Amino acid sequence: MKNPKIAGILCASALLLMCSAAASYADLRRMGDTFSVIALGTRGHAAAHDSRNDVYLVVSTYGVLRGRFVSADGVPTGEPFQIQHSGHYSHFPRVTYSPDANNGAGAFLVTWHESDQPGGFTSVHARLVASPGTLISPDTIIGNDSSWWEAGAAVAYGSGSREFLVVWRGRFGSANDISGARVDTLGQLLGHVAVTSTAGEFEGDPGVAYNPTTNEFLVSFAGATHVPYVGFQRVQAGTGHLLGSKTVVAEAGGTWMTEVAYDPSANRFLIAWYSLPSGAISGRFVSAAGQVLGSVLHLSSRFAANDALSLAHNRWSNTFLLTSHDKHSAENGGVHVNGEGVPETSGTIFTGSGGSGNFYPRLAPSEIRPEWLLTSSRAFAETMAQRLQADGSSGTPPVGPSPGPAPPPVSNPQMNMDSPAQNASVAGFVSVAGWAIDVGAPTGHGVGAVHVWAHPTNGAAPIFVGAGSPVLRPDVGAAFGNARFAAGGFGVGGPLPVGTYDLVVYAQSTVTGTFNNARVVRITVTAPPTIPRMAVDMPAMYQNVSQNFRVSGWALDAGSATGTGVDAIHVWAYPIAGGAPMFVGVGLLNQLRPDVGAAFGAARYTAAGFNLEVTGTLPRGEYNIVVFAHSSIAKAFNNAALIWIRVN
Repeated sequence: MKNPKIAGILCASALLLMCSAAASYADLRRMGDTFSVIALGTRGHAAAHDSRNDVYLVVSTYGVLRGRFVSADGVPTGEPFQIQHSGHYSHFPRVTYSPDANNGAGAFLVTWHESDQPGGFTSVHARLVASPGTLISPDTIIGNDSSWWEAGAAVAYGSGSREFLVVWRGRFGSANDISGARVDTLGQLLGHVAVTSTAGEFEGDPGVAYNPTTNEFLVSFAGATHVPYVGFQRVQAGTGHLLGSKTVVAEAGGTWMTEVAYDPSANRFLIAWYSLPSGAISGRFVSAAGQVLGSVLHLSSRFAANDALSLAHNRWSNTFLLTSHDKHSAENGGVHVNGEGVPETSGTIFTGSGGSGNFYPRLAPSEIRPEWLLTSSRAFAETMAQRLQADGSSGTPPVGPSPGPAPPPVSNPQMNMDSPAQNASVAGFVSVAGWAIDVGAPTGHGVGAVHVWAHPTNGAAPIFVGAGSPVLRPDVGAAFGNARFAAGGFGVGGPLPVGTYDLVVYAQSTVTGTFNNARVVRITVTAPPTIPRMAVDMPAMYQNVSQNFRVSGWALDAGSATGTGVDAIHVWAYPIAGGAPMFVGVGLLNQLRPDVGAAFGAARYTAAGFNLEVTGTLPRGEYNIVVFAHSSIAKAFNNAALIWIRVN
């Protein structure tokens, strides 16, 4: 504990120096008493902070999942409300907040396990909830691979791609891998991610955190090969692609309950876990690029358990808080850890609930002050909460020493795909529209290029749809408070074969020089509507012709968006007396027919005319002359006209 008198003397005697943020926030204190939030049976529980409304959502379940809001000053508001209505048994929820969900008004994504699979196995569910208790998306199954319900389905929000990543231990009892699901801000499943797929390593107890600088998630987990270990896997937000391979952080006699938190000031992650034989909580830093840093850290011996661990970073105090069960009492406690991974003290008891035990503590950092809300299950009978504050501030970080030269700009990519919508069906030609900017750019709108790729869901090679053309978006400039962002609009269009695709828009930041932002929607491309039309003017029906004659007329497909919609004319002769048909020739296209353009109300059909000069190809006799038109829309010969003639 720091000495306030000495600290005051040092600050007074060095007027050119200010107390650093780390020193000012070294202490931790309880704010008020531990209080009841949901006085109903609870086992698993969690909380998250709504930065727009400055409230916490606390969720808990012991068979039925409920939620309740808690104000910033620790007062439960309203009554507990039910989130799950299926009638199945639910387990161990998790929750995180997105300011972009609910049409920009903000909402929480709540995840939980539910015993609704055959044989009593569980699936993973998700639902969006907004203040003051509105259920704004359906109860959606996002994973049905027999999840392990004793560890919550961890969830983090990726602001760069505006999507959530949910991870859990899947295929319990067989492969025991880490499964994942990408969920959009409408609460809809975007796709699954096989975070790990190594048979026999029994991966479990995952945690997940998001790095907005790289637009990546980092998933931590425990596993076992010849020895137990803690590892991680990086996942690209916006696509779900795995970045690099699984990396081992540490090995031990036993590993459980991994947690990971991101420190934006150092641009790195801290992974924590319960370890044997020490029976303590250990930790280790990992860089944004996925490099294991330094050595294993000893974080807590007294506050440690193999079934209880929560770790959260607060950007206002620039410190981590870790909580678990107290080995010396029935309460929960933990340690306040500075940015270098050093506990400020040996630990503090956080709760004052009493009773026979307080279980599975979880932490929710405030997004607007140096505080956390801790939740706990008191004797499995009710959900309790406790406010905790990093001491030494009135709510905003203190000013540090003069930084000297200005730091380089930090990328803050933002993007939205306005169309097509998720799960849209398009006919042949896809049009993509939206906007992309990097708010961190000192000048311009911050994006140098936009590329669109279509990834077939059948595993075929991706198709490049095109590069974005600039579109003026004054609404974007207004939303971000600077007219330079009005240049961030884009439009891309291109044809795609029939099939189902993950359509991905990639934006290149001028700050980083890399494609560091992406949006994805799943679309189905159907065959476009085809409306073939044709007429043969020459020869006339039943006409007698010489061996030298002309075939002429017009052909179009009114379903085309450009051109005439016809890209080939083939002419065949079928002898009336029988015998094999004879190929007469290929018609010459793009003959001017202003009458056709006028009749169909579009100048592009003026080029719908065709002709073919036949010179001695056919012997004397009677024939059915058949003219076939090939549609550029249907990619097939889908129209034909027949004329009976006699060749003399």
